[in-house]
Amino acid sequence: MLEAVSWQVEIGADFDAAIAAFLLSRRLKNTSAETILWYRKRLKPFADFCQRRGETPATFRKDTVLAYLRFRLERVTPQTANGDLRAIRAFAHWLLREGFRDDNPTHGVERLKEPVHYPRTLSDEQVVALVNTIAQRANTFSGLRDLAFVCLLLDTGLRLNEALSLKLSDLDLAQGFVRVVGKGSRERFVPLGASTKVVLHRYLMRRSQIANAGDWVFITTLATRLSPRQAHLQLRRWARKAGINGVRVSPHSLRFTFVRKWLQSGGDSLVLQRILGHQSAQMTAYYARLFASDLQDAHRRHSPIDALAPVLKLPRQRIRCPGQSEGSIGNSDKDAVVQEASLFSTFKRRQRWCEGNGCVDESQQTSNACCGRGDAALISPPTTVMDRLHQANQTLSLSSFVSQVFSSRVRHSDPFGGKTQTIG
Repeated sequence: MLEAVSWQVEIGADFDAAIAAFLLSRRLKNTSAETILWYRKRLKPFADFCQRRGETPATFRKDTVLAYLRFRLERVTPQTANGDLRAIRAFAHWLLREGFRDDNPTHGVERLKEPVHYPRTLSDEQVVALVNTIAQRANTFSGLRDLAFVCLLLDTGLRLNEALSLKLSDLDLAQGFVRVVGKGSRERFVPLGASTKVVLHRYLMRRSQIANAGDWVFITTLATRLSPRQAHLQLRRWARKAGINGVRVSPHSLRFTFVRKWLQSGGDSLVLQRILGHQSAQMTAYYARLFASDLQDAHRRHSPIDALAPVLKLPRQRIRCPGQSEGSIGNSDKDAVVQEASLFSTFKRRQRWCEGNGCVDESQQTSNACCGRGDAALISPPTTVMDRLHQANQTLSLSSFVSQVFSSRVRHSDPFGGKTQTIG
Protein backbone atom coordinates (compact mmCIF):
# COMPACT_ATOMS: atom_id res chain seq x y z
CA MET A 1 0.00 0.00 0.00
CA LEU A 2 2.78 2.40 0.93
CA GLU A 3 4.64 1.53 -2.28
CA ALA A 4 1.54 2.38 -4.35
CA VAL A 5 1.15 5.73 -2.57
CA SER A 6 4.85 6.49 -3.05
CA TRP A 7 4.62 5.62 -6.75
CA GLN A 8 1.56 7.86 -7.14
CA VAL A 9 3.31 10.76 -5.42
CA GLU A 10 6.40 10.30 -7.61
CA ILE A 11 4.37 10.44 -10.83
CA GLY A 12 2.45 13.49 -9.64
CA ALA A 13 5.68 15.32 -8.83
CA ASP A 14 8.04 14.18 -11.60
CA PHE A 15 7.37 14.84 -15.28
CA ASP A 16 9.83 12.18 -16.45
CA ALA A 17 8.10 9.47 -14.41
CA ALA A 18 4.64 10.71 -15.45
CA ILE A 19 5.49 10.75 -19.15
CA ALA A 20 7.08 7.29 -18.91
CA ALA A 21 3.95 5.91 -17.22
CA PHE A 22 1.71 7.59 -19.82
CA LEU A 23 3.68 6.13 -22.71
CA LEU A 24 3.54 2.70 -21.07
CA SER A 25 -0.25 2.96 -20.95
CA ARG A 26 -0.25 3.81 -24.68
CA ARG A 27 1.95 0.81 -25.38
CA LEU A 28 -0.45 -1.46 -23.51
CA LYS A 29 -3.22 -0.17 -25.78
CA ASN A 30 -1.22 -1.44 -28.79
CA THR A 31 -0.31 2.05 -29.97
CA SER A 32 2.24 2.04 -32.77
CA ALA A 33 5.89 2.89 -32.13
CA GLU A 34 5.59 5.98 -34.37
CA THR A 35 2.71 7.33 -32.24
CA ILE A 36 4.65 6.65 -29.03
CA LEU A 37 7.56 8.65 -30.43
CA TRP A 38 5.15 11.39 -31.51
CA TYR A 39 3.84 11.73 -27.91
CA ARG A 40 7.35 11.75 -26.48
CA LYS A 41 8.60 14.49 -28.83
CA ARG A 42 5.71 16.77 -27.91
CA LEU A 43 5.43 16.15 -24.18
CA LYS A 44 9.13 16.53 -23.34
CA PRO A 45 9.35 20.24 -24.40
CA PHE A 46 6.08 20.93 -22.56
CA ALA A 47 7.49 19.30 -19.42
CA ASP A 48 10.62 21.49 -19.61
CA PHE A 49 8.40 24.58 -20.01
CA CYS A 50 6.36 23.65 -16.91
CA GLN A 51 9.45 22.89 -14.83
CA ARG A 52 10.87 26.34 -15.60
CA ARG A 53 7.65 27.74 -14.13
CA GLY A 54 8.00 25.52 -11.03
CA GLU A 55 5.03 23.28 -11.89
CA THR A 56 4.56 19.50 -11.78
CA PRO A 57 2.20 17.06 -13.55
CA ALA A 58 -0.21 17.42 -10.65
CA THR A 59 -0.12 21.23 -10.49
CA PHE A 60 0.27 22.71 -14.01
CA ARG A 61 -2.64 25.01 -14.82
CA LYS A 62 -4.72 26.07 -17.81
CA ASP A 63 -2.85 29.36 -18.18
CA THR A 64 0.38 27.36 -18.42
CA VAL A 65 -1.03 25.41 -21.35
CA LEU A 66 -2.12 28.65 -23.03
CA ALA A 67 1.26 30.28 -22.40
CA TYR A 68 3.01 27.25 -23.91
CA LEU A 69 0.83 27.40 -27.03
CA ARG A 70 1.64 31.12 -27.44
CA PHE A 71 5.32 30.30 -27.00
CA ARG A 72 5.12 27.56 -29.64
CA LEU A 73 3.22 29.76 -32.11
CA GLU A 74 6.22 32.07 -32.28
CA ARG A 75 8.28 29.19 -33.67
CA VAL A 76 5.96 26.72 -35.42
CA THR A 77 2.82 26.67 -37.57
CA PRO A 78 -0.70 26.47 -36.08
CA GLN A 79 -0.93 22.87 -37.32
CA THR A 80 2.13 21.90 -35.27
CA ALA A 81 0.87 23.82 -32.21
CA ASN A 82 -2.46 21.98 -32.47
CA GLY A 83 -0.51 18.72 -32.49
CA ASP A 84 1.16 19.78 -29.25
CA LEU A 85 -2.27 20.55 -27.79
CA ARG A 86 -3.57 17.09 -28.74
CA ALA A 87 -0.64 15.43 -26.97
CA ILE A 88 -1.01 17.61 -23.84
CA ARG A 89 -4.77 16.98 -23.77
CA ALA A 90 -4.28 13.20 -23.95
CA PHE A 91 -1.66 13.42 -21.19
CA ALA A 92 -3.86 15.56 -18.94
CA HIS A 93 -6.87 13.27 -19.51
CA TRP A 94 -4.74 10.27 -18.49
CA LEU A 95 -3.55 12.06 -15.31
CA LEU A 96 -7.18 12.80 -14.38
CA ARG A 97 -8.39 9.27 -15.12
CA GLU A 98 -5.56 7.66 -13.11
CA GLY A 99 -6.19 9.89 -10.09
CA PHE A 100 -3.01 12.00 -10.28
CA ARG A 101 -5.08 15.17 -10.71
CA ASP A 102 -8.52 16.41 -9.65
CA ASP A 103 -9.10 18.53 -12.76
CA ASN A 104 -8.27 18.67 -16.47
CA PRO A 105 -6.25 21.84 -17.20
CA THR A 106 -6.89 21.53 -20.95
CA HIS A 107 -10.67 21.75 -20.53
CA GLY A 108 -11.95 24.71 -22.55
CA VAL A 109 -8.70 25.21 -24.48
CA GLU A 110 -9.75 25.44 -28.11
CA ARG A 111 -7.78 24.41 -31.14
CA LEU A 112 -6.01 27.14 -33.04
CA LYS A 113 -7.46 28.17 -36.36
CA GLU A 114 -5.44 26.57 -39.13
CA PRO A 115 -5.08 28.07 -42.60
CA VAL A 116 -6.47 25.86 -45.34
CA HIS A 117 -3.69 24.84 -47.68
CA TYR A 118 -4.49 23.35 -51.05
CA PRO A 119 -2.40 20.17 -51.23
CA ARG A 120 0.05 20.29 -54.11
CA THR A 121 -0.27 17.40 -56.54
CA LEU A 122 1.53 16.38 -59.68
CA SER A 123 -0.11 17.17 -63.00
CA ASP A 124 -0.65 14.41 -65.54
CA GLU A 125 2.33 15.65 -67.55
CA GLN A 126 4.53 15.62 -64.43
CA VAL A 127 3.44 12.07 -63.59
CA VAL A 128 4.34 10.95 -67.12
CA ALA A 129 7.72 12.71 -66.91
CA LEU A 130 8.53 11.21 -63.50
CA VAL A 131 7.53 7.63 -64.37
CA ASN A 132 9.24 7.66 -67.76
CA THR A 133 12.44 9.13 -66.33
CA ILE A 134 12.66 6.30 -63.79
CA ALA A 135 11.66 3.73 -66.43
CA GLN A 136 14.72 4.68 -68.48
CA ARG A 137 16.88 3.23 -65.67
CA ALA A 138 14.73 0.15 -65.11
CA ASN A 139 17.66 -2.00 -66.27
CA THR A 140 19.30 -1.36 -62.87
CA PHE A 141 18.07 -2.76 -59.56
CA SER A 142 17.61 0.64 -57.89
CA GLY A 143 15.84 2.04 -60.96
CA LEU A 144 13.42 -0.90 -61.16
CA ARG A 145 12.82 -0.75 -57.40
CA ASP A 146 12.06 2.99 -57.52
CA LEU A 147 9.78 2.48 -60.52
CA ALA A 148 7.81 -0.18 -58.63
CA PHE A 149 7.71 2.05 -55.53
CA VAL A 150 6.41 5.12 -57.40
CA CYS A 151 3.85 3.11 -59.39
CA LEU A 152 2.60 1.50 -56.17
CA LEU A 153 2.12 4.88 -54.43
CA LEU A 154 0.42 6.44 -57.46
CA ASP A 155 -1.84 3.41 -57.95
CA THR A 156 -2.88 2.80 -54.33
CA GLY A 157 -2.28 6.04 -52.37
CA LEU A 158 -0.37 4.19 -49.63
CA ARG A 159 1.39 6.15 -46.91
CA LEU A 160 5.18 6.04 -46.90
CA ASN A 161 5.45 3.84 -43.78
CA GLU A 162 2.75 1.52 -45.10
CA ALA A 163 4.64 0.96 -48.35
CA LEU A 164 8.03 0.49 -46.67
CA SER A 165 6.52 -1.95 -44.13
CA LEU A 166 5.22 -4.30 -46.82
CA LYS A 167 6.51 -7.86 -46.71
CA LEU A 168 6.55 -10.41 -49.49
CA SER A 169 3.66 -12.26 -47.84
CA ASP A 170 1.54 -9.11 -48.11
CA LEU A 171 1.56 -9.13 -51.93
CA ASP A 172 -0.95 -11.22 -53.84
CA LEU A 173 -0.25 -10.38 -57.47
CA ALA A 174 -2.39 -13.27 -58.73
CA GLN A 175 -5.52 -11.80 -57.14
CA GLY A 176 -4.34 -8.20 -57.54
CA PHE A 177 -4.37 -7.16 -53.88
CA VAL A 178 -1.86 -5.97 -51.29
CA ARG A 179 -2.41 -6.36 -47.55
CA VAL A 180 -1.64 -3.12 -45.70
CA VAL A 181 -1.29 -2.54 -41.96
CA GLY A 182 -2.09 1.13 -41.40
CA LYS A 183 -2.49 3.46 -38.44
CA GLY A 184 -3.65 1.82 -35.24
CA SER A 185 -2.52 -1.55 -36.64
CA ARG A 186 -5.70 -1.63 -38.72
CA GLU A 187 -5.48 -4.05 -41.62
CA ARG A 188 -6.97 -3.46 -45.04
CA PHE A 189 -6.70 -4.90 -48.53
CA VAL A 190 -5.96 -2.50 -51.40
CA PRO A 191 -6.42 -3.48 -55.07
CA LEU A 192 -3.61 -3.17 -57.60
CA GLY A 193 -3.88 -2.03 -61.21
CA ALA A 194 -2.74 -4.25 -64.08
CA SER A 195 0.27 -2.06 -64.97
CA THR A 196 1.42 -1.89 -61.35
CA LYS A 197 1.21 -5.68 -61.04
CA VAL A 198 3.48 -6.07 -64.09
CA VAL A 199 6.09 -3.65 -62.69
CA LEU A 200 5.98 -5.27 -59.24
CA HIS A 201 6.38 -8.73 -60.78
CA ARG A 202 9.46 -7.62 -62.73
CA TYR A 203 10.92 -6.02 -59.59
CA LEU A 204 10.34 -9.13 -57.47
CA MET A 205 12.02 -11.28 -60.12
CA ARG A 206 15.05 -8.97 -60.03
CA ARG A 207 14.96 -8.79 -56.23
CA SER A 208 15.15 -12.60 -55.95
CA GLN A 209 18.69 -12.44 -57.34
CA ILE A 210 19.96 -10.56 -54.24
CA ALA A 211 21.36 -12.81 -51.52
CA ASN A 212 19.89 -12.58 -48.00
CA ALA A 213 17.21 -10.18 -49.21
CA GLY A 214 14.94 -10.91 -46.25
CA ASP A 215 11.16 -10.43 -46.23
CA TRP A 216 10.82 -6.68 -46.84
CA VAL A 217 9.51 -5.82 -50.29
CA PHE A 218 11.55 -2.66 -50.84
CA ILE A 219 15.25 -3.14 -50.04
CA THR A 220 18.58 -1.57 -50.92
CA THR A 221 21.35 -3.13 -52.96
CA LEU A 222 22.89 -4.20 -49.63
CA ALA A 223 19.75 -6.23 -48.79
CA THR A 224 18.72 -3.83 -46.01
CA ARG A 225 15.24 -2.38 -45.64
CA LEU A 226 14.70 0.86 -47.56
CA SER A 227 14.43 3.69 -45.03
CA PRO A 228 12.04 6.67 -45.22
CA ARG A 229 14.97 9.06 -45.65
CA GLN A 230 16.34 7.03 -48.56
CA ALA A 231 12.92 6.97 -50.19
CA HIS A 232 12.60 10.77 -49.92
CA LEU A 233 16.08 11.33 -51.32
CA GLN A 234 15.45 9.01 -54.27
CA LEU A 235 12.19 10.76 -55.16
CA ARG A 236 13.88 14.18 -55.07
CA ARG A 237 16.68 12.86 -57.27
CA TRP A 238 14.25 11.51 -59.87
CA ALA A 239 12.19 14.73 -59.76
CA ARG A 240 15.29 16.79 -60.58
CA LYS A 241 16.15 14.49 -63.46
CA ALA A 242 12.59 14.73 -64.78
CA GLY A 243 12.71 18.54 -64.61
CA ILE A 244 9.69 18.81 -62.31
CA ASN A 245 9.34 22.26 -60.76
CA GLY A 246 6.66 24.03 -58.73
CA VAL A 247 5.69 21.00 -56.64
CA ARG A 248 7.62 19.00 -54.05
CA VAL A 249 7.72 15.39 -55.19
CA SER A 250 7.32 13.28 -52.05
CA PRO A 251 5.43 10.13 -51.02
CA HIS A 252 2.65 12.31 -49.63
CA SER A 253 2.31 14.36 -52.83
CA LEU A 254 2.01 11.07 -54.74
CA ARG A 255 -0.75 10.05 -52.31
CA PHE A 256 -2.55 13.35 -52.95
CA THR A 257 -2.12 12.83 -56.69
CA PHE A 258 -3.84 9.45 -56.40
CA VAL A 259 -6.73 11.09 -54.52
CA ARG A 260 -7.07 13.86 -57.10
CA LYS A 261 -7.12 11.47 -60.06
CA TRP A 262 -9.60 9.19 -58.30
CA LEU A 263 -12.10 11.94 -57.47
CA GLN A 264 -11.79 13.85 -60.73
CA SER A 265 -12.49 10.67 -62.69
CA GLY A 266 -15.72 10.18 -60.73
CA GLY A 267 -14.48 7.59 -58.20
CA ASP A 268 -16.67 6.76 -55.20
CA SER A 269 -15.62 8.61 -52.03
CA LEU A 270 -16.62 5.73 -49.71
CA VAL A 271 -14.45 3.30 -51.66
CA LEU A 272 -11.66 5.89 -51.53
CA GLN A 273 -12.00 6.03 -47.74
CA ARG A 274 -11.46 2.27 -47.51
CA ILE A 275 -8.48 2.37 -49.88
CA LEU A 276 -6.78 5.22 -48.00
CA GLY A 277 -7.38 3.61 -44.61
CA HIS A 278 -9.29 6.50 -43.03
CA GLN A 279 -11.31 5.51 -39.98
CA SER A 280 -13.90 8.23 -40.59
CA ALA A 281 -15.16 10.01 -43.69
CA GLN A 282 -13.92 13.42 -42.47
CA MET A 283 -10.62 13.44 -44.38
CA THR A 284 -12.21 11.88 -47.46
CA ALA A 285 -14.88 14.60 -47.46
CA TYR A 286 -12.10 17.20 -47.17
CA TYR A 287 -10.37 15.71 -50.21
CA ALA A 288 -13.66 15.65 -52.09
CA ARG A 289 -14.21 19.37 -51.48
CA LEU A 290 -10.73 20.13 -52.80
CA PHE A 291 -10.51 17.86 -55.81
CA ALA A 292 -14.03 17.04 -56.98
CA SER A 293 -14.78 18.54 -60.37
CA ASP A 294 -18.57 18.89 -60.02
CA LEU A 295 -18.42 22.69 -59.59
CA GLN A 296 -16.11 23.07 -62.56
CA ASP A 297 -18.34 20.89 -64.74
CA ALA A 298 -21.45 22.84 -63.71
CA HIS A 299 -19.76 26.17 -64.44
CA ARG A 300 -18.62 24.88 -67.82
CA ARG A 301 -22.22 24.03 -68.72
CA HIS A 302 -23.77 27.27 -67.49
CA SER A 303 -21.07 29.93 -67.99
CA PRO A 304 -22.76 33.13 -69.31
CA ILE A 305 -19.72 34.25 -71.29
CA ASP A 306 -19.29 30.84 -72.93
CA ALA A 307 -22.98 30.82 -73.84
CA LEU A 308 -22.68 34.20 -75.61
CA ALA A 309 -19.21 33.56 -77.04
CA PRO A 310 -20.40 32.94 -80.64
CA VAL A 311 -21.70 36.51 -80.97
CA LEU A 312 -19.19 38.30 -78.72
CA LYS A 313 -16.30 40.03 -80.49
CA LEU A 314 -13.70 38.49 -78.22
CA PRO A 315 -10.02 38.01 -79.06
CA ARG A 316 -9.26 34.92 -81.08
CA GLN A 317 -8.41 31.79 -79.15
CA ARG A 318 -5.18 29.94 -79.81
CA ILE A 319 -4.71 26.35 -78.68
CA ARG A 320 -1.28 24.81 -78.82
CA CYS A 321 0.70 22.02 -77.26
CA PRO A 322 1.75 22.42 -73.60
CA GLY A 323 5.24 23.87 -73.28
CA GLN A 324 5.27 25.37 -76.79
CA SER A 325 6.41 28.96 -76.72
CA GLU A 326 4.71 31.81 -78.59
CA GLY A 327 7.53 32.15 -81.09
CA SER A 328 7.84 28.43 -81.80
CA ILE A 329 4.44 28.12 -83.45
CA GLY A 330 4.82 27.31 -87.12
CA ASN A 331 3.06 25.62 -89.99
CA SER A 332 5.21 22.51 -90.23
CA ASP A 333 3.73 19.06 -89.70
CA LYS A 334 4.66 18.79 -86.03
CA ASP A 335 3.89 22.42 -85.19
CA ALA A 336 0.52 22.51 -86.91
CA VAL A 337 -1.32 21.46 -83.75
CA VAL A 338 -2.88 24.92 -83.55
CA GLN A 339 -6.54 25.74 -83.91
CA GLU A 340 -7.33 29.37 -84.64
CA ALA A 341 -10.79 30.63 -85.46
CA SER A 342 -12.69 33.85 -85.26
CA LEU A 343 -15.59 33.19 -82.93
CA PHE A 344 -17.86 35.54 -84.84
CA SER A 345 -17.17 33.88 -88.20
CA THR A 346 -17.66 30.52 -86.47
CA PHE A 347 -21.16 31.66 -85.56
CA LYS A 348 -21.85 32.34 -89.24
CA ARG A 349 -20.56 28.90 -90.17
CA ARG A 350 -22.75 27.40 -87.46
CA GLN A 351 -25.74 29.08 -89.10
CA ARG A 352 -24.83 27.51 -92.44
CA TRP A 353 -24.49 24.12 -90.78
CA CYS A 354 -27.92 24.46 -89.17
CA GLU A 355 -29.51 25.52 -92.45
CA GLY A 356 -27.95 22.61 -94.29
CA ASN A 357 -29.05 20.10 -91.67
CA GLY A 358 -32.62 21.30 -91.21
CA CYS A 359 -33.10 23.19 -87.96
CA VAL A 360 -36.66 22.78 -86.67
CA ASP A 361 -37.25 26.47 -85.94
CA GLU A 362 -36.12 28.66 -88.83
CA SER A 363 -36.19 31.79 -86.66
CA GLN A 364 -33.54 30.28 -84.42
CA GLN A 365 -31.07 30.08 -87.27
CA THR A 366 -30.50 33.84 -87.25
CA SER A 367 -30.49 34.26 -83.47
CA ASN A 368 -28.30 33.28 -80.60
CA ALA A 369 -30.62 30.43 -79.65
CA CYS A 370 -29.56 27.78 -82.10
CA CYS A 371 -31.17 24.37 -82.19
CA GLY A 372 -28.16 23.08 -80.27
CA ARG A 373 -26.98 20.63 -82.92
CA GLY A 374 -24.72 23.23 -84.43
CA ASP A 375 -23.41 24.03 -80.95
CA ALA A 376 -22.76 20.34 -80.35
CA ALA A 377 -20.66 20.18 -83.50
CA LEU A 378 -18.95 23.44 -82.58
CA ILE A 379 -17.83 22.37 -79.12
CA SER A 380 -16.66 18.90 -80.18
CA PRO A 381 -13.20 19.63 -81.62
CA PRO A 382 -11.37 16.98 -83.57
CA THR A 383 -8.89 14.87 -81.66
CA THR A 384 -5.58 16.69 -81.36
CA VAL A 385 -2.18 15.85 -79.98
CA MET A 386 -3.20 17.65 -76.78
CA ASP A 387 -6.13 15.28 -76.30
CA ARG A 388 -3.97 12.25 -76.91
CA LEU A 389 -1.21 13.60 -74.65
CA HIS A 390 -3.82 13.81 -71.86
CA GLN A 391 -4.36 10.07 -72.27
CA ALA A 392 -0.63 9.31 -72.30
CA ASN A 393 -0.48 8.88 -68.54
CA GLN A 394 -2.24 5.55 -68.98
CA THR A 395 0.99 4.10 -70.40
CA LEU A 396 4.55 3.99 -69.16
CA SER A 397 6.25 5.04 -72.39
CA LEU A 398 5.69 8.64 -73.39
CA SER A 399 8.30 8.40 -76.15
CA SER A 400 6.43 5.58 -77.90
CA PHE A 401 3.21 7.57 -77.61
CA VAL A 402 4.71 10.68 -79.20
CA SER A 403 6.25 8.71 -82.03
CA GLN A 404 2.88 7.04 -82.63
CA VAL A 405 1.13 10.41 -82.82
CA PHE A 406 3.55 12.01 -85.25
CA SER A 407 4.01 8.94 -87.43
CA SER A 408 0.29 8.56 -88.19
CA ARG A 409 -2.00 10.72 -90.31
CA VAL A 410 -5.29 11.60 -88.68
CA ARG A 411 -7.89 13.42 -90.75
CA HIS A 412 -11.04 15.08 -89.45
CA SER A 413 -13.86 16.58 -91.49
CA ASP A 414 -15.03 20.05 -90.55
CA PRO A 415 -18.89 20.15 -90.35
CA PHE A 416 -18.89 23.92 -90.89
CA GLY A 417 -16.76 24.48 -93.93
CA GLY A 418 -16.10 21.08 -95.46
CA LYS A 419 -12.37 21.55 -94.87
CA THR A 420 -10.05 18.88 -93.57
CA GLN A 421 -7.58 19.16 -90.67
CA THR A 422 -4.51 16.97 -90.94
CA ILE A 423 -2.37 16.06 -87.95
CA GLY A 424 0.89 14.24 -88.41
